[in-house]
Amino acid sequence: MELCRKILDYPNYWFVGSESECSCTFRHLAFDDIIHDFNPPEDWRNEQKEEIDATQELYRTLDWLLSSGFKVDLVDMWVENQVEEIITINVSFNDVSENAFRLFEKYKFRLEKAQKQEFQKN
Repeated sequence: MELCRKILDYPNYWFVGSESECSCTFRHLAFDDIIHDFNPPEDWRNEQKEEIDATQELYRTLDWLLSSGFKVDLVDMWVENQVEEIITINVSFNDVSENAFRLFEKYKFRLEKAQKQEFQKN
């Protein structure tokens, strides 16, 4: 957890695991994958239903935090990774759907979501 303190931007942080009690069973791309992007599950990737369901639940939780005004960042890493190996990118939940969301190994996401403007009729 000490390494996470050096990587994450905010004072409150949590370890998030799935059925394996680690983040291994969330949808994610390995660092060696050529393209890192957000796409819905595809049959040829052989993603398990449990991974898809867990990742969608994670997305809904993160979306609730962002919609409630909290600042959130998220890192997918191994315990042996070093701080300088982690790549940081901004990820907007306005542009990434629940179905397409997945983690990228050795990436830190600075999550954001623009709040909808409410207009009142006069």
